[in-house]
Amino acid sequence: MLLWFYGKVRFCIEYEAVEKGLQVAKVNPRGTSSICPRCDGRLIEVGHRVLVCKRCRFTGNRDVIAAINMYRRYVLGHSRCGAPGAALKAPKPNEAPSGMQGTRVRR
Repeated sequence: MLLWFYGKVRFCIEYEAVEKGLQVAKVNPRGTSSICPRCDGRLIEVGHRVLVCKRCRFTGNRDVIAAINMYRRYVLGHSRCGAPGAALKAPKPNEAPSGMQGTRVRR
């Protein structure tokens, strides 16, 4: 019964996104609340849903850390030109790189 609920929620999110013209991407959430978003170190639990990094001492809520890490996975998984994570000054697909213009052919 529990899995049915998550499937229904996913369907509703995808339906609303298509209706509004948005893209939906699926990201594997496995291990996202046990890795530090700052230094990729191991997190340890110090209180109710509060985690601290052993390496850099980053502290945060388990759910917020998981959301940050899922966003990072999405960006790293879609870092091609025109997708989130691309450089702001990246050339357009049909544009010559580094300011070159024209299509001069040497003979």
